[in-house]
Amino acid sequence: MAILKATVGDIFEIKTPAALAYIQYTHPGADMGALVRVLPGLFSTRPTDFAELAKQRELYFVFYTLKSALRNHQTEIVSHQPIPEWVRAYPLMRW
Repeated sequence: MAILKATVGDIFEIKTPAALAYIQYTHPGADMGALVRVLPGLFSTRPTDFAELAKQRELYFVFYTLKSALRNHQTEIVSHQPIPEWVRAYPLMRW
């Protein structure tokens, strides 16, 4: 069984009760999980243009247990896109 490893820029699909949602891995996290940005929109079918989706402003950032979600088949890699310029620096987070 192949072990998938996430790389910065990967886009992941998450099946929610409402529809398909997408996140993009932006920064590795040490003990809090991977930092991802939640991309806008819910989709009934998988989009065909992830490049355009990745260029849009995120809804928000969240730490996510990405390794575990991949291992347990709760998400899958669907694309790899460049991280937008405004996302490259670690975002300011509230405590």
